Amino acid sequence: MYRDTTVLELWSMVRNGVIDLSVLDVRVVGLDDPAAALAAASRSHGREIVVLVP
Repeated sequence: MYRDTTVLELWSMVRNGVIDLSVLDVRVVGLDDPAAALAAASRSHGREIVVLVP
């Protein structure tokens, strides 16, 4: 699907300021609540993303 180097190239662009992640509206959900994560993801749109954390 993607070349092996794609993730490294994207990370390099983020690190060098080419891609600005600050425009994302991040919703953090704990790994202990997968139902909440799925519900939040299903309601997200545009620049909203859901991130699972331990």
